[in-house]
Amino acid sequence: MIQLLFLLPVFAGWPLEETGVYRKLRLDEVELRPDGAVYVVDYDNALIKLFGADGNKLVTIGGKGEGPGDLLFPTSLGYEAGGKTEPGRLFVYDSGNYQVSIYDAGGRFLQRLRVPENIEDPIRVRDGWVYGDWDLDKKPARFYRADHDFGQVRAIHEIPDPGRGGGMIITRTERGVHGSFGAIRRRPHFKVDRARDRAYLVDAKRFVITVFKASTGERLRVIQRNERPMPFDNEWGEQRLLEVLENQQGITRQMVEADFPEYFPAIRSMRIDPDGYLVINRWRGNPDERFYTIVLDETGAVMNGRFSWEAVRRLVGQARGMAYVLTFDSDAEEAGITLVNPEEIESFILENPLPAGSVYRTISRGR
Repeated sequence: MIQLLFLLPVFAGWPLEETGVYRKLRLDEVELRPDGAVYVVDYDNALIKLFGADGNKLVTIGGKGEGPGDLLFPTSLGYEAGGKTEPGRLFVYDSGNYQVSIYDAGGRFLQRLRVPENIEDPIRVRDGWVYGDWDLDKKPARFYRADHDFGQVRAIHEIPDPGRGGGMIITRTERGVHGSFGAIRRRPHFKVDRARDRAYLVDAKRFVITVFKASTGERLRVIQRNERPMPFDNEWGEQRLLEVLENQQGITRQMVEADFPEYFPAIRSMRIDPDGYLVINRWRGNPDERFYTIVLDETGAVMNGRFSWEAVRRLVGQARGMAYVLTFDSDAEEAGITLVNPEEIESFILENPLPAGSVYRTISRGR
Protein backbone atom coordinates (compact mmCIF):
# COMPACT_ATOMS: atom_id res chain seq x y z
CA MET A 1 0.00 0.00 0.00
CA ILE A 2 0.96 3.61 -0.34
CA GLN A 3 -0.28 6.37 1.91
CA LEU A 4 -0.31 10.04 0.99
CA LEU A 5 -0.08 11.95 4.25
CA PHE A 6 -0.23 15.53 5.41
CA LEU A 7 2.34 16.08 8.13
CA LEU A 8 2.14 18.94 10.58
CA PRO A 9 5.32 20.53 11.99
CA VAL A 10 4.98 18.26 15.05
CA PHE A 11 4.88 15.25 12.69
CA ALA A 12 1.27 14.24 13.33
CA GLY A 13 0.16 12.74 10.04
CA TRP A 14 -3.12 11.28 8.87
CA PRO A 15 -3.75 9.12 5.81
CA LEU A 16 -5.81 10.44 2.93
CA GLU A 17 -5.70 7.51 0.50
CA GLU A 18 -4.43 3.94 0.18
CA THR A 19 -3.50 1.94 -2.90
CA GLY A 20 -1.76 -1.37 -3.56
CA VAL A 21 1.97 -0.63 -3.87
CA TYR A 22 4.03 -2.99 -1.71
CA ARG A 23 7.60 -1.82 -2.22
CA LYS A 24 9.66 1.29 -1.67
CA LEU A 25 9.15 3.99 -4.26
CA ARG A 26 11.98 5.48 -6.29
CA LEU A 27 12.08 9.18 -7.08
CA ASP A 28 11.63 8.55 -10.81
CA GLU A 29 8.37 6.73 -9.99
CA VAL A 30 6.79 9.86 -8.51
CA GLU A 31 6.04 13.12 -10.34
CA LEU A 32 4.79 16.23 -8.54
CA ARG A 33 2.71 18.84 -10.33
CA PRO A 34 2.93 22.55 -9.45
CA ASP A 35 -0.65 22.42 -8.12
CA GLY A 36 0.28 19.74 -5.57
CA ALA A 37 -1.20 16.76 -7.42
CA VAL A 38 1.00 13.65 -7.55
CA TYR A 39 1.45 10.83 -10.08
CA VAL A 40 2.68 7.51 -8.63
CA VAL A 41 3.85 4.39 -10.48
CA ASP A 42 2.27 1.11 -9.37
CA TYR A 43 4.90 -0.94 -11.17
CA ASP A 44 3.59 -4.43 -10.41
CA ASN A 45 0.15 -3.62 -11.81
CA ALA A 46 1.40 -1.43 -14.69
CA LEU A 47 -0.62 1.53 -13.44
CA ILE A 48 -0.10 5.22 -12.81
CA LYS A 49 -2.21 6.65 -9.98
CA LEU A 50 -3.05 10.34 -9.83
CA PHE A 51 -3.68 11.87 -6.39
CA GLY A 52 -5.07 15.35 -5.93
CA ALA A 53 -3.45 17.97 -3.73
CA ASP A 54 -5.75 16.84 -0.91
CA GLY A 55 -4.44 13.27 -1.18
CA ASN A 56 -7.58 11.75 -2.67
CA LYS A 57 -7.05 9.45 -5.63
CA LEU A 58 -8.52 11.05 -8.73
CA VAL A 59 -7.87 8.53 -11.50
CA THR A 60 -5.96 5.38 -12.44
CA ILE A 61 -3.99 5.47 -15.70
CA GLY A 62 -2.76 2.58 -17.85
CA GLY A 63 -3.07 -1.05 -16.83
CA LYS A 64 -1.39 -4.23 -18.07
CA GLY A 65 -1.72 -4.61 -21.82
CA GLU A 66 -0.43 -3.50 -25.21
CA GLY A 67 -3.38 -1.49 -26.51
CA PRO A 68 -3.62 2.33 -26.69
CA GLY A 69 -2.98 3.75 -23.23
CA ASP A 70 -1.95 0.37 -21.77
CA LEU A 71 1.43 -0.27 -20.13
CA LEU A 72 3.71 -3.25 -19.48
CA PHE A 73 6.58 -2.12 -17.25
CA PRO A 74 6.32 1.62 -16.46
CA THR A 75 9.61 2.67 -14.88
CA SER A 76 9.78 6.47 -14.96
CA LEU A 77 7.61 9.56 -15.27
CA GLY A 78 7.88 13.10 -16.55
CA TYR A 79 5.34 15.92 -16.35
CA GLU A 80 5.35 18.94 -18.62
CA ALA A 81 3.21 21.82 -17.41
CA GLY A 82 0.97 23.47 -19.98
CA GLY A 83 0.35 27.12 -20.69
CA LYS A 84 -2.72 29.24 -21.21
CA THR A 85 -3.67 27.42 -24.40
CA GLU A 86 -1.98 24.03 -23.90
CA PRO A 87 -2.82 21.52 -21.15
CA GLY A 88 -0.13 19.74 -19.17
CA ARG A 89 1.11 16.34 -20.34
CA LEU A 90 2.30 13.23 -18.51
CA PHE A 91 5.05 11.11 -20.12
CA VAL A 92 5.44 7.48 -19.02
CA TYR A 93 8.45 5.44 -20.16
CA ASP A 94 7.46 1.79 -20.60
CA SER A 95 10.65 -0.28 -20.60
CA GLY A 96 8.70 -3.47 -21.38
CA ASN A 97 7.98 -2.42 -24.95
CA TYR A 98 10.41 0.49 -25.52
CA GLN A 99 7.69 3.08 -25.77
CA VAL A 100 6.67 6.37 -24.19
CA SER A 101 2.94 6.80 -23.57
CA ILE A 102 1.67 10.37 -23.38
CA TYR A 103 -1.46 11.38 -21.44
CA ASP A 104 -3.06 14.71 -20.68
CA ALA A 105 -2.88 15.98 -17.11
CA GLY A 106 -6.10 14.14 -16.20
CA GLY A 107 -4.90 10.80 -17.55
CA ARG A 108 -6.53 10.70 -21.01
CA PHE A 109 -4.32 8.83 -23.49
CA LEU A 110 -2.96 11.03 -26.29
CA GLN A 111 -0.08 9.39 -28.12
CA ARG A 112 2.53 6.65 -28.04
CA LEU A 113 6.16 7.10 -29.13
CA ARG A 114 8.56 4.36 -30.14
CA VAL A 115 12.03 4.77 -28.58
CA PRO A 116 15.38 3.08 -29.31
CA GLU A 117 15.80 -0.33 -27.63
CA ASN A 118 18.13 -1.18 -24.73
CA ILE A 119 18.76 2.38 -23.59
CA GLU A 120 18.88 4.06 -20.23
CA ASP A 121 15.43 5.39 -19.31
CA PRO A 122 15.00 8.54 -21.45
CA ILE A 123 14.36 11.71 -19.48
CA ARG A 124 12.01 14.37 -20.79
CA VAL A 125 13.56 17.81 -21.35
CA ARG A 126 12.22 20.90 -23.09
CA ASP A 127 10.89 19.84 -26.55
CA GLY A 128 12.66 16.49 -26.46
CA TRP A 129 14.64 13.83 -24.60
CA VAL A 130 18.11 12.86 -23.41
CA TYR A 131 19.30 9.27 -22.99
CA GLY A 132 22.35 6.99 -23.19
CA ASP A 133 22.97 3.71 -25.02
CA TRP A 134 25.50 2.09 -22.65
CA ASP A 135 23.08 -0.72 -21.80
CA LEU A 136 23.93 -2.15 -25.24
CA ASP A 137 27.39 -3.22 -23.95
CA LYS A 138 29.11 -1.55 -26.88
CA LYS A 139 32.19 0.64 -27.09
CA PRO A 140 32.14 3.52 -27.43
CA ALA A 141 28.81 4.40 -25.82
CA ARG A 142 27.04 7.68 -26.53
CA PHE A 143 24.80 10.23 -24.87
CA TYR A 144 21.98 11.56 -27.08
CA ARG A 145 19.61 14.48 -27.47
CA ALA A 146 16.41 13.60 -29.36
CA ASP A 147 13.46 15.67 -30.51
CA HIS A 148 9.92 15.10 -29.25
CA ASP A 149 9.11 11.97 -31.28
CA PHE A 150 12.69 10.59 -31.56
CA GLY A 151 12.63 11.38 -35.29
CA GLN A 152 15.82 13.42 -35.05
CA VAL A 153 18.50 12.03 -32.76
CA ARG A 154 21.95 13.53 -32.23
CA ALA A 155 24.88 12.11 -30.25
CA ILE A 156 26.17 14.91 -28.01
CA HIS A 157 28.87 13.02 -26.09
CA GLU A 158 30.95 9.86 -26.48
CA ILE A 159 32.16 7.55 -23.69
CA PRO A 160 35.06 5.36 -24.92
CA ASP A 161 34.66 2.67 -22.24
CA PRO A 162 31.32 2.84 -20.40
CA GLY A 163 32.14 -0.05 -18.03
CA ARG A 164 29.65 -2.68 -16.98
CA GLY A 165 26.44 -2.62 -15.01
CA GLY A 166 25.95 -4.15 -11.61
CA GLY A 167 23.90 -7.21 -10.74
CA MET A 168 23.50 -10.76 -12.00
CA ILE A 169 23.07 -11.90 -15.61
CA ILE A 170 22.06 -15.53 -16.14
CA THR A 171 22.60 -17.13 -19.54
CA ARG A 172 21.03 -20.51 -20.35
CA THR A 173 22.28 -22.41 -23.40
CA GLU A 174 22.45 -26.02 -24.58
CA ARG A 175 25.82 -26.29 -22.87
CA GLY A 176 24.40 -25.27 -19.52
CA VAL A 177 23.86 -22.29 -17.26
CA HIS A 178 26.38 -19.50 -16.83
CA GLY A 179 26.18 -16.47 -14.58
CA SER A 180 28.02 -13.15 -14.66
CA PHE A 181 27.97 -10.90 -11.61
CA GLY A 182 28.99 -7.27 -11.27
CA ALA A 183 29.26 -6.23 -7.64
CA ILE A 184 28.78 -2.54 -8.43
CA ARG A 185 27.60 -0.43 -11.33
CA ARG A 186 30.46 1.30 -13.12
CA ARG A 187 28.53 2.72 -16.04
CA PRO A 188 27.73 6.40 -16.60
CA HIS A 189 24.47 7.90 -15.38
CA PHE A 190 22.74 11.21 -15.86
CA LYS A 191 20.36 13.61 -14.16
CA VAL A 192 18.25 16.46 -15.51
CA ASP A 193 17.36 19.76 -13.85
CA ARG A 194 14.31 20.80 -15.89
CA ALA A 195 13.82 24.06 -14.01
CA ARG A 196 17.30 25.28 -14.97
CA ASP A 197 17.50 23.54 -18.38
CA ARG A 198 20.54 21.45 -17.45
CA ALA A 199 21.56 17.83 -18.06
CA TYR A 200 24.48 16.31 -16.14
CA LEU A 201 26.34 13.26 -17.45
CA VAL A 202 28.36 11.49 -14.76
CA ASP A 203 31.45 9.41 -15.55
CA ALA A 204 31.06 6.74 -12.89
CA LYS A 205 34.69 5.59 -12.89
CA ARG A 206 36.28 9.02 -12.61
CA PHE A 207 35.09 12.22 -10.97
CA VAL A 208 34.01 13.82 -14.25
CA ILE A 209 30.62 15.51 -14.80
CA THR A 210 29.77 17.00 -18.20
CA VAL A 211 27.18 19.78 -18.11
CA PHE A 212 24.81 20.33 -21.07
CA LYS A 213 22.04 22.75 -21.91
CA ALA A 214 19.24 20.20 -21.94
CA SER A 215 16.98 21.91 -24.48
CA THR A 216 19.67 22.07 -27.18
CA GLY A 217 22.32 19.50 -26.24
CA GLU A 218 25.02 22.20 -26.16
CA ARG A 219 27.96 21.19 -23.96
CA LEU A 220 28.61 23.96 -21.46
CA ARG A 221 31.48 22.74 -19.29
CA VAL A 222 33.20 19.78 -17.65
CA ILE A 223 33.56 19.43 -13.87
CA GLN A 224 36.59 17.40 -12.74
CA ARG A 225 38.04 16.62 -9.34
CA ASN A 226 41.16 14.67 -8.45
CA GLU A 227 39.68 12.13 -6.04
CA ARG A 228 41.81 9.39 -4.49
CA PRO A 229 40.52 6.01 -5.76
CA MET A 230 39.41 3.50 -3.14
CA PRO A 231 40.66 -0.09 -3.68
CA PHE A 232 37.83 -2.51 -4.21
CA ASP A 233 37.00 -4.85 -1.30
CA ASN A 234 36.87 -8.35 -2.85
CA GLU A 235 35.60 -9.88 0.39
CA TRP A 236 32.67 -7.46 0.41
CA GLY A 237 32.00 -8.19 -3.26
CA GLU A 238 31.97 -11.94 -2.61
CA GLN A 239 29.51 -11.41 0.24
CA ARG A 240 27.19 -9.47 -2.06
CA LEU A 241 27.39 -12.24 -4.65
CA LEU A 242 26.41 -14.91 -2.11
CA GLU A 243 23.47 -12.78 -0.96
CA VAL A 244 22.23 -12.55 -4.56
CA LEU A 245 22.65 -16.33 -5.05
CA GLU A 246 20.31 -16.98 -2.13
CA ASN A 247 17.46 -15.84 -4.40
CA GLN A 248 18.67 -17.72 -7.51
CA GLN A 249 17.32 -21.25 -7.55
CA GLY A 250 19.58 -23.82 -9.20
CA ILE A 251 22.54 -21.41 -9.54
CA THR A 252 25.68 -22.22 -7.55
CA ARG A 253 28.80 -20.14 -6.94
CA GLN A 254 30.79 -22.35 -9.33
CA MET A 255 28.48 -21.33 -12.20
CA VAL A 256 29.11 -17.60 -11.75
CA GLU A 257 31.97 -15.48 -12.99
CA ALA A 258 32.50 -12.53 -10.67
CA ASP A 259 33.63 -9.18 -12.06
CA PHE A 260 35.39 -7.30 -9.26
CA PRO A 261 37.17 -4.08 -10.33
CA GLU A 262 40.53 -2.92 -9.01
CA TYR A 263 38.98 0.25 -7.61
CA PHE A 264 35.58 1.57 -6.65
CA PRO A 265 34.24 4.29 -8.98
CA ALA A 266 34.85 7.85 -7.81
CA ILE A 267 31.12 8.72 -7.84
CA ARG A 268 28.52 6.36 -6.48
CA SER A 269 25.43 8.43 -7.29
CA MET A 270 24.26 12.02 -7.68
CA ARG A 271 21.10 14.05 -7.09
CA ILE A 272 20.09 17.64 -7.77
CA ASP A 273 18.74 19.55 -4.77
CA PRO A 274 15.98 22.22 -4.91
CA ASP A 275 18.63 24.97 -5.10
CA GLY A 276 20.12 23.42 -8.25
CA TYR A 277 23.25 22.15 -6.48
CA LEU A 278 24.74 18.72 -7.24
CA VAL A 279 24.75 16.49 -4.17
CA ILE A 280 27.25 13.73 -4.88
CA ASN A 281 27.64 10.51 -2.91
CA ARG A 282 31.11 8.95 -3.17
CA TRP A 283 32.60 5.54 -2.40
CA ARG A 284 34.71 5.90 0.72
CA GLY A 285 35.51 3.83 3.81
CA ASN A 286 33.08 0.99 4.44
CA PRO A 287 31.42 0.12 1.09
CA ASP A 288 28.04 -0.06 2.83
CA GLU A 289 28.31 3.55 3.99
CA ARG A 290 26.02 5.61 1.76
CA PHE A 291 26.62 9.14 2.90
CA TYR A 292 30.09 10.43 2.00
CA THR A 293 28.93 13.48 0.10
CA ILE A 294 30.15 16.67 -1.49
CA VAL A 295 27.96 19.52 -2.81
CA LEU A 296 28.89 21.44 -5.98
CA ASP A 297 27.29 24.14 -8.06
CA GLU A 298 27.09 23.75 -11.85
CA THR A 299 30.57 25.26 -12.27
CA GLY A 300 32.14 22.73 -9.89
CA ALA A 301 32.60 25.09 -6.93
CA VAL A 302 32.16 23.44 -3.52
CA MET A 303 29.06 24.71 -1.75
CA ASN A 304 27.48 24.44 1.70
CA GLY A 305 24.21 22.91 0.61
CA ARG A 306 21.05 23.00 2.69
CA PHE A 307 20.11 19.38 2.00
CA SER A 308 21.73 16.12 3.12
CA TRP A 309 22.17 13.11 0.86
CA GLU A 310 19.35 11.32 2.65
CA ALA A 311 17.09 14.32 2.03
CA VAL A 312 17.75 14.63 -1.72
CA ARG A 313 17.25 10.91 -2.34
CA ARG A 314 13.81 11.13 -0.71
CA LEU A 315 12.59 14.62 -1.61
CA VAL A 316 10.09 14.45 -4.49
CA GLY A 317 9.77 18.22 -4.70
CA GLN A 318 7.94 21.20 -3.22
CA ALA A 319 4.51 22.60 -4.05
CA ARG A 320 2.01 24.90 -2.34
CA GLY A 321 4.52 25.63 0.42
CA MET A 322 5.06 21.98 1.40
CA ALA A 323 7.78 19.41 0.76
CA TYR A 324 6.81 15.95 -0.52
CA VAL A 325 8.99 13.21 1.00
CA LEU A 326 9.13 9.45 0.35
CA THR A 327 8.40 7.22 3.35
CA PHE A 328 8.07 3.52 4.08
CA ASP A 329 6.52 1.61 6.98
CA SER A 330 8.41 -1.69 7.20
CA ASP A 331 5.93 -3.29 9.61
CA ALA A 332 2.92 -2.56 7.41
CA GLU A 333 4.87 -2.89 4.13
CA GLU A 334 3.44 0.50 3.32
CA ALA A 335 5.15 2.96 1.00
CA GLY A 336 4.08 6.57 1.14
CA ILE A 337 4.55 10.22 0.36
CA THR A 338 4.37 12.62 3.27
CA LEU A 339 3.83 16.38 3.21
CA VAL A 340 6.36 18.08 5.48
CA ASN A 341 7.00 21.67 6.47
CA PRO A 342 10.13 22.56 4.40
CA GLU A 343 11.98 23.75 7.51
CA GLU A 344 11.45 20.32 9.09
CA ILE A 345 12.68 18.04 6.26
CA GLU A 346 15.95 17.00 7.89
CA SER A 347 14.34 16.43 11.30
CA PHE A 348 11.58 14.36 9.75
CA ILE A 349 14.03 12.19 7.81
CA LEU A 350 16.12 11.52 10.92
CA GLU A 351 13.02 10.39 12.81
CA ASN A 352 11.62 8.38 9.89
CA PRO A 353 14.49 6.54 8.13
CA LEU A 354 13.94 4.30 5.13
CA PRO A 355 14.81 0.61 5.54
CA ALA A 356 18.09 -0.53 4.02
CA GLY A 357 18.19 -2.25 0.67
CA SER A 358 17.84 -1.34 -2.99
CA VAL A 359 14.67 -1.27 -5.07
CA TYR A 360 14.77 -3.93 -7.79
CA ARG A 361 12.61 -4.35 -10.88
CA THR A 362 12.24 -7.59 -12.86
CA ILE A 363 11.42 -7.22 -16.55
CA SER A 364 10.71 -10.20 -18.83
CA ARG A 365 10.56 -9.68 -22.57
CA GLY A 366 9.30 -12.18 -25.10
CA ARG A 367 10.55 -12.26 -28.68
